[in-house]
Amino acid sequence: MLDETTHVPAPPSTLFDHGTRRAVIVTALAGLSSCILVSLLLMHIIFVALSPLCIRQSRAGGQDGERNFLRRQLGIFVVCLFLSDFIQSISGMIQIQGDGRD
Repeated sequence: MLDETTHVPAPPSTLFDHGTRRAVIVTALAGLSSCILVSLLLMHIIFVALSPLCIRQSRAGGQDGERNFLRRQLGIFVVCLFLSDFIQSISGMIQIQGDGRD
């Protein structure tokens, strides 16, 4: 039980102070921009990978080099890095949303 001598502090009116709020905003903007840019890169990779199926091109097309790169192990590694960065940017935005509720 609380007696009259126990002092319970009032909850703060804001969750973050001014400096922390700026850091949270910068982190959220970095996650959002990373998510947008990586999704654009992944859409380009999907377009390059699927364009031979949809569009008939001659062998002298400009995307042959990109397709050959995506078929190699290094290309697959780069695509996996893009996917992991995309997932990390989404998790960063979810974390910011969760921190704002605390």
